[in-house]
Amino acid sequence: AIAAAAHAFFDLPRLTDAEAARAIDGLRLHVLVNLVGHTAGARHALTHYRPAPVQASYYGYAGTTALPQMHYALLDAAAAPPPLAAAEFTERMAYFPFSHFVAAHARRYAHAPHASRLAHPWPAGEWTAGEEERATWSPALRRVDSSDGGPPLRREDLGLGLSPRRLRGVALCNFNQLYKLDPDSFGAWANALRRLPEASLWLSRVSVRRGWAEHAEQSLRVQAAAHGVTGRLGFVPKLPEADFIPARSLADLMVDNRWYNAHTTGADSLWAGVPAVALQGRGLASRASGSFLAALGLGYTVAPRWKAYEDLICSLASTPERLQLLRRRLLDARSDAPFFDLEGLARAQERLVHGMWRAHEASPASGPKMHIIAARART
Repeated sequence: AIAAAAHAFFDLPRLTDAEAARAIDGLRLHVLVNLVGHTAGARHALTHYRPAPVQASYYGYAGTTALPQMHYALLDAAAAPPPLAAAEFTERMAYFPFSHFVAAHARRYAHAPHASRLAHPWPAGEWTAGEEERATWSPALRRVDSSDGGPPLRREDLGLGLSPRRLRGVALCNFNQLYKLDPDSFGAWANALRRLPEASLWLSRVSVRRGWAEHAEQSLRVQAAAHGVTGRLGFVPKLPEADFIPARSLADLMVDNRWYNAHTTGADSLWAGVPAVALQGRGLASRASGSFLAALGLGYTVAPRWKAYEDLICSLASTPERLQLLRRRLLDARSDAPFFDLEGLARAQERLVHGMWRAHEASPASGPKMHIIAARART
């Protein structure tokens, strides 16, 4: 798909770093963007050779590269405000006007809003149904369409392992890989569950590591018992790709973890129409939710401290009217706010690339001295 969409595509894995650097230099690029950072497959020697006059990192790594030849990091001011950038990054910032995250959900999961139209915890008639369905609607009828044309999916069809009583209650959720969870966040969720007697917490059973999820699930159940919330955890199994985002809309409130926020899984839940509560982080990896929610106009659901985080979870979960209002705002923002606007993100990136190149032309020998900001596009 990438090769088909590009004007030109060059596959470099078989070349040595020096050969690849020469090949890139021969293309006479103005700006070279690194999407890998310090992750698998990184080839930092390419950056060292400096095959392009301006080099920038973007998207694939939640932190500084600390490479002297890397001039910019493409981020946004909510994820990496200037004080954090000065303290933790060797690169100058190239700021998107909104979130830097690539949320292609409107294209990849265009079916999800329709498939989940009856998953919301209020009378469906307010959105799609007629008078008869409005009169008979109840939260127990919440459902999503199945991708295979079979019966619709309800909470009890997800294999959560929860009792009927818990399936009827408010569902908090966090669909991160389980290795991202931390004791502080889990403790805060347990505190909230004790304050919400009917609530449950849905976690993901999916793991990138074979056999690891089962061990983690057992450990988390032990921890739940130690916190006094036995029987309150549900684990969502792997679902077909066409179903897993609509199925998330059967949950009520996403609770993000503190130290390494949800990234793709968080965007998935927001596209499913599930509001989120987050805790303001210090580093880039713990500020993703704040970036996402700010770009959706929902930055007020990012709490500054643990107590406020727990209180906000409990306040929303125990006040259906507030939670429904928040969900409706998210559903409206899904189509109107810039977070899921892929074309707007591409235009902003073009403005940043031009800005980085103009800064280089103004001072080609000394390197970048200032951050670059992509102004909001005029409407």
